[in-house]
Amino acid sequence: MVKKELLSPCGSMEALYQAIHNGADAVYLSGKSYGARKFAANFSKEELEKAVRYAHLFGVRVYVTVNTLMYEEELEDCINYVRFLNHIGVDALIVQDFGLLKTLRETFPELELHASTQMHNATKEGLQVLKELGVKRAVLARELSLEEIKKMDVDIEKEVFIHGALCVSYSGCCLYSSIVGGRSGNRGECAGSCRLPYRLKRKDGTVLQDGYLLSCKELNTAPRLDEILESDIRSLKIEGRMKSPEYVGFITRFYRELMDEYERTKTVSIKEQTMYELKTLFNRHFTLGHLFLSTDEERMNLESPNHIGAFLGNVIEVNSKWIKVKLEYPLTQEDGVRFLHANKGMIVNYLYDEKKRLIHSAKSSSIVYLDNKVGLENVDVLHKTIDHDLMDRLKKYEEKKIPITMKFQTRGALATLTIEDGINKIVKSSPIVEEAKTAPSKEENIREKLLKLGDTPFCCQKVVFDLEPNIFLPVSALNELRRTAVRELEETRQTPTERREILQKRAMLPWKITHHLSAFVWTEEQLKKCLALGFDEVEVRDATLWSKYKDNDRVFYVLPRWKSSEVDTSRVVVTELGGLRCPGRKKVDYTLNTTNHDTIYAYRTYGVEKVTLSVETSKDQDIRMIKAYEKEFGNLPNVEKIVYGRMELMLLKYNVTKGEKGLFLEDRKGSRYPLSWEEGITHLWASEPVDLLTDIPCYRENHITNFKLFFLDETEEEIEEVVKKCQLELICK
Repeated sequence: MVKKELLSPCGSMEALYQAIHNGADAVYLSGKSYGARKFAANFSKEELEKAVRYAHLFGVRVYVTVNTLMYEEELEDCINYVRFLNHIGVDALIVQDFGLLKTLRETFPELELHASTQMHNATKEGLQVLKELGVKRAVLARELSLEEIKKMDVDIEKEVFIHGALCVSYSGCCLYSSIVGGRSGNRGECAGSCRLPYRLKRKDGTVLQDGYLLSCKELNTAPRLDEILESDIRSLKIEGRMKSPEYVGFITRFYRELMDEYERTKTVSIKEQTMYELKTLFNRHFTLGHLFLSTDEERMNLESPNHIGAFLGNVIEVNSKWIKVKLEYPLTQEDGVRFLHANKGMIVNYLYDEKKRLIHSAKSSSIVYLDNKVGLENVDVLHKTIDHDLMDRLKKYEEKKIPITMKFQTRGALATLTIEDGINKIVKSSPIVEEAKTAPSKEENIREKLLKLGDTPFCCQKVVFDLEPNIFLPVSALNELRRTAVRELEETRQTPTERREILQKRAMLPWKITHHLSAFVWTEEQLKKCLALGFDEVEVRDATLWSKYKDNDRVFYVLPRWKSSEVDTSRVVVTELGGLRCPGRKKVDYTLNTTNHDTIYAYRTYGVEKVTLSVETSKDQDIRMIKAYEKEFGNLPNVEKIVYGRMELMLLKYNVTKGEKGLFLEDRKGSRYPLSWEEGITHLWASEPVDLLTDIPCYRENHITNFKLFFLDETEEEIEEVVKKCQLELICK
């Protein structure tokens, strides 16, 4: 069985120390740029170098996230940044941008690359593309089940999330924060729109459901960890770069102990006290997630998007001054609590016993009083959200020690100390041996000096001696020999391996430049209308509709984003990486997030005829992309821009509508987001269409010559109106 890796998150140096000393095999972290957790503390260049050296000293691998989409103006700086990471010995990069991934593979051939879950790694064919590209590992989509993963028989390392926050949308497929809030989740700026309240409504205004309808519970696979450990999954990943160092230390130790227990006994057992502490650290209610086929109800927490803690007791009386509580678990001054139904929280600055005497702590089954400083009005259920004593305890951890063996030998005047750590071997000699004039040095005294490793990271498990008789060793000289050998071993463990960089000119790949007007349609009526209006290409995502019209060479089939296609793929719109393997005519959809000229080129190497640019790039950024492509390759690419349409904000493996048509979500501001449902997938659409029709002349002047209209629920008359406006812009100069 493949040895499993426990991979822990680090948003700061303190979290790094916690992860390493609590048992992580590897850590993932980010520099100040290009990481998908922009609002974590993250690491400066100096801290990155320090982090890599420190982790390598303890035999822990370091993966750096470069997992945002790259804008054209960032490419050069990003390559320089990766050059630095390569130089300091980072073990792997976690990458989202496909163009950057291909460029890095060619430029830094010995640098290990992992495909971020932001690449939406959900199909076997997608993994095959990554494997052929030289990617070592894929971080799989959290929507995959364990059984589905087992069937993905591609020789590439597989990494899955085992604990932490869940995105409700497929990662890399969420445009909500970007289009609605101007903060791109693909750029590490997610605003957490899924954690807000919504109403599920019919068109007539009927409210079917109200609450945090897009908020997932917290993933916790510990109860079935043995099944993951028995699979071919290589790396077990904990989410949490925004969490506290204490949380990182606790959750790392939690899974380290479970994994070690399973290795010894082939069983996994979770202590009740440990689970209670875990709930107090962070808990939105727990779910086994899609990995173990949890139902929608088992995955979603519609009541609260926040940390709710662990059950503490019940409020049995309340007035304007006091809150009387019957405890079921201990409570300490400075703990944090939340009144569940009122959704109010506070720190327990003062705690009183049943006689209203000030106390420091109270045991389970006690009656206590709290100050009513939150204005609680009714009896309630009380949860603990911060355990002050636990947090203090977690700040202190036992530092990891590296086991070594020693061999000490004397020959004449020469003493030789050999230290081994299982990988490295350090041999140091010094002419410090003298003939004993009175009492010779004894083996036990030499051993004592050799084992004085003090605050070094090493602990010696075994010392072997090969001593000549009647020798004397000066203590200071022996100590210096030990210190020299240990320092060299420390440095050896931290010194990065030299890795090559290759600068090469890429071949020019010719394009056939087209001037097409395309349409995406949802229904057959829309399809017929667009064909009648003379669209050059019409895209359909319904397999039945495609089968009916596939003999029309203007009709293209939009491949599903969440599964392998099972129909004829002679003319396709590629929506995820696996589609690049289709043998027929191919155009790349906006869903593959093309934001720079390297990505345009990368798709052309797969025979793609046309690339639809990202909806997250501005007109100026699009133009810069084309100019950069022409400057490097001496020719123009064939690209397309969506100039009208209601964009898909989320792709959810979650039946929000329960199959009912015509529903929408309404947010706090009254904006309405239509929902559609197909084959186990919910599509969440923007409340308003993108309208860039007036930019068409400018795009055409700058060699962007193909345009797409994206129709969702438009009537034939509405389609005709949009087309008239579009055609007017097409003929304008």
